[in-house]
Amino acid sequence: MLAYFSPEREYGELDRYLEGFQRIFLVCGSSLSRLAVGRHLQALEERGNLELVRFSGFSPNPQWADIEKGIVCFQAAGCGLIAAAGGGSAIDTAKCIRHSAPLLETLGIPYFVIDKATTEDQVKAKLDEYRTLFIQGRQAAFVVRKGALDYRGKLVYGNFHTMTREDAIRHILAASGDDPVVSTTGKASREVYEYRAAQNQGHSHDFLTVGSMGHSSSIALGIALQKKDSRVWCLDGDGAALMHLGAIAVIGTSGSANLIHIVLNNEAHESVGGLPTAAGGVDLCAIARACGYPCALSADCPEGLDRTLAQAKATHQLTFLEVKCALGARDDLGRPTTTPQENKAAFMSALGYGL
Repeated sequence: MLAYFSPEREYGELDRYLEGFQRIFLVCGSSLSRLAVGRHLQALEERGNLELVRFSGFSPNPQWADIEKGIVCFQAAGCGLIAAAGGGSAIDTAKCIRHSAPLLETLGIPYFVIDKATTEDQVKAKLDEYRTLFIQGRQAAFVVRKGALDYRGKLVYGNFHTMTREDAIRHILAASGDDPVVSTTGKASREVYEYRAAQNQGHSHDFLTVGSMGHSSSIALGIALQKKDSRVWCLDGDGAALMHLGAIAVIGTSGSANLIHIVLNNEAHESVGGLPTAAGGVDLCAIARACGYPCALSADCPEGLDRTLAQAKATHQLTFLEVKCALGARDDLGRPTTTPQENKAAFMSALGYGL
């Protein structure tokens, strides 16, 4: 039996679920002991309740080579359960190991693996073979290994804006001061983290929304409703805002007057390749106004951004601010050196809440 399970804070249900599994294939990072669920699993192993077969041979953004290596390790381990502990990379790796060629075999779906040595004639022959299945209403799959396909052209995405997102973030964080900031997943949060480090500032005023695309505005709203005496800033992305557009309607009708909702609009899903979003042809400010934001502003240059930031702080009411940015980020842009759990604990402490 193969299964996937994601526990929350209580482990009683998890322990009951693990009953009957003697060996567990655990996909995790090198810092398993820093996770509460990791320490719990290690304690179960030390008591002899189960055996953990650890797999940590994956990169921060898992590649197919990582998945293939994980499949081989999993098949050799003879485990009945795949579990993941950690962030998005560990979870994605575990899911890909689970939902790969062995799943196709389990489902009885014929498949053909395409690699660099595969010829066009081989693909055509296999497709002709599969057509019979398609006529019968059955399925077949092509599994394409990384590097198997060669495209000599290069797609270049961009827009006509000149202000970089990182420059915009510098201006925004200079204006926000010690106010709590909730930033969206992806490169925006990485740039927030690096700005604080460059300024020798702490990170306790920032909540970096890791792996939860589209939810930063809802998190910021929840904080604003609880901390009515504090101004709360949300650094959202255009793709994230469009993904959960309903959140704008909820925020606009919430009655919150202490939230500044900023959408960094570079018209692209930059963190995952730069594919365009629909934000280049959408009037986000008009949407915000229609959803009940009393103040909706837009800026596309540093000088204009400084003016709108000052205006947003002076209005003392719910404000939406679209910041139009160029597409692109530094090649040497780093990643946070603290864990999401450490970030959450420091942020809650700064808000006045203990854990």
